[in-house]
Amino acid sequence: CLNLDANRLTEASLVALSDFIAELRLAVSAVHMKNNRVQGSYGIMHLARAIKSNDKYPMLSESDKKRYTPLMLHLAGNMIDRPMQVTQLVKEALDNKFPSLSEDRQYWESKHQCPPLQLPCFDKQETSPFQ
Repeated sequence: CLNLDANRLTEASLVALSDFIAELRLAVSAVHMKNNRVQGSYGIMHLARAIKSNDKYPMLSESDKKRYTPLMLHLAGNMIDRPMQVTQLVKEALDNKFPSLSEDRQYWESKHQCPPLQLPCFDKQETSPFQ
């Protein structure tokens, strides 16, 4: 789990994070980037493409080695305009697998059924660019 909450991070940070995650030998279960300065879809799309092409995602659950779970990307409290439209773009990047929007970690019996990405509270964005 990486906690990068409240650090004024932007799309460029998501791109760098995507490259970092792609190089890791083990899967990352969660990235917390709440209350930062992410505004658009570019960084999110870069991360979605990176995890789609990485066979570590979705990952086996750490607690239950028989079920799969997505990477949880916590982006609530950023400044992403029209977040539900961004989820549609993410779906396309994930070969028509809609990202889970559940607030709680989700599990699937089959890796094929499990989306590689979960965006909890993604619809809860800030409206002011001056935080």
